[in-house]
Amino acid sequence: MDILSLSDSLVVDVGASNVEDFITRMQAYKGSHDDFDLYVIPTVSKNKQMKDTISTVETLSEIGVPPEKIRLVFNMVEADEDPSEVFAGLITYAEQTGRCQVSPNMVIRSNELFGKIRKPGSSVEAILADETDYKTEIKAATDPLVKVQLSQALGLKRLAAGVKEELDRVFKAVVGA
Repeated sequence: MDILSLSDSLVVDVGASNVEDFITRMQAYKGSHDDFDLYVIPTVSKNKQMKDTISTVETLSEIGVPPEKIRLVFNMVEADEDPSEVFAGLITYAEQTGRCQVSPNMVIRSNELFGKIRKPGSSVEAILADETDYKTEIKAATDPLVKVQLSQALGLKRLAAGVKEELDRVFKAVVGA
């Protein structure tokens, strides 16, 4: 915890399996919670994860993290789902306790892109940085297998463009930009 204060700009990603240990360390380092500008808690609509989210918010509140620093991001929301319905319990909790912030703009929809870019070095930015003109390449290709691969790459790029737009919107909502 003592090394965190060395940086002016830092994102700390605490995995779900490590959150208890991380908070225990924050409790030992009194005031260390003030080193963080925001606490972003991504959550999914499964009951256990939503209960864990409430528990995390409660613990952060108990150690002195103010509500305006705790933001919930509704993650993996299907296209046909209404976040206000599938996360109704968390929204009600946030409204009744005032211990965290929720917003309809802090929603990340499920997207097949996430399952397709799991290999190391793959990212939304890397896909979008590829300047290949896939439509021209597809027209020029004679091998049907190559055409399919190029078409898949074009589809991936189109998915990435939508995901980037969504993630940028969510980021702005989370940080208040």
